[in-house]
Amino acid sequence: MARKINQAFIVGTGRCGTSWLGQMLNSHAEVCVPPEIQLLFEVSGNGNRLFEQFSNIAPMGLEGDKIAAVIEKYCPHKLENFFDYKEFCLRKNTPRDSLKKFVQAFYSEIAIKHGKSWLIEQTPWYGLRLDLIAHFFPNAKIIHVIRDGRDVALSYARTPWWHLSPKLNLARWAREIKKITLDAGLYLTAGTYLEVKYEDLVANTESEIRRICNFLGINFDPVMLDPRGFIDYDVFCKFDMQEISSQAYSKWMGSKKKAAFSGSVQAWRKSQDMFQSPFTNEIISWLTHYEYEVDLNNSIHLNAPDYLPEYDLNSLEGISQSQLEQISSLDQMLQKQSENTELVTKDWIARGEQMEQLAHTNETLTEMLQKQSENTELVTKDWIARGEQMEQLAHTNRELISEVNQFKNSWYSSISYKIHNFKK
Repeated sequence: MARKINQAFIVGTGRCGTSWLGQMLNSHAEVCVPPEIQLLFEVSGNGNRLFEQFSNIAPMGLEGDKIAAVIEKYCPHKLENFFDYKEFCLRKNTPRDSLKKFVQAFYSEIAIKHGKSWLIEQTPWYGLRLDLIAHFFPNAKIIHVIRDGRDVALSYARTPWWHLSPKLNLARWAREIKKITLDAGLYLTAGTYLEVKYEDLVANTESEIRRICNFLGINFDPVMLDPRGFIDYDVFCKFDMQEISSQAYSKWMGSKKKAAFSGSVQAWRKSQDMFQSPFTNEIISWLTHYEYEVDLNNSIHLNAPDYLPEYDLNSLEGISQSQLEQISSLDQMLQKQSENTELVTKDWIARGEQMEQLAHTNETLTEMLQKQSENTELVTKDWIARGEQMEQLAHTNRELISEVNQFKNSWYSSISYKIHNFKK
């Protein structure tokens, strides 16, 4: 009987501690947490993943080399150094007629290869499509890691993925955490969903890890708190993580003396002028929902010389709450327009490829017509030559007939003369 593999996902807004939690859980003897795979579906126009590819396949399924190409292109890590996905994709018994069958077998095989009974995927933005996660893995457990949106916003400002403005990042954090939390209530049951606050995980690491183990139904192992045995996801990354990691995280990774690093907790207070009130109602609602402190009377003005005022939603004196909400709405519209522009660009590229293919086809047809024209000319010359030969043969035949007639006349004359003389 095949070994039963359990499935779980660590989700969140990103920059919220999912990788750190993954490192601790991966240390457990029964748990495998690969580097972020990011392959199930597309989010915010980041490219067609497995869900989109399988949505357009023929009944016989997607070819193994095509699946392997998608993994190689979109996984941000060198997954082949963790799991030989190409061999798995090309294997004859690998299910390729449906995405659900494929991903279930895919995740199970990763866990089995590492001798584990749990496979936990820690791609944060999978939380934005809990409907698909619940469909592909109906028995999976979801761990939602939540971090103060202002710290998330500052962290994302150091990356190329969201906005340069921490304030705009904070607005996006509110939208994403709202969707994850509300969708969890729609698609997940109480026994399959657990919320973990990053700040609690830092302050009370062991008790939080015990709570997570209890949620998963596995025994707590002290080795999960020993950073010397933590997996280093950075060695699998296709790009240099040092350029986007926080100083606190980099320092912790360099020493690994404690299971937790606290330097990034409430880092926003050092730059709180970037988060002066008023916030939008949505931001206030979700900060207070998770019991984060919000100072509604904050009136600190911008004074950082290198700060870009065009990214600040509060840079205009006396700006109203409704104007703030309009600006936030415009930001969402611009983001959607950017996504639409990318789709249009892809469409035009596809059209260009089709036109190039048609041009090549036309060129091929032109060559064929030219060859047919040359062949027609040869046939015409051949028939003309045949006609000349037939005319020559007809002329020769006429001459032969004339000679035969002359011979016959001469012969008849000779015979008649001899007969006449014989009678005499």
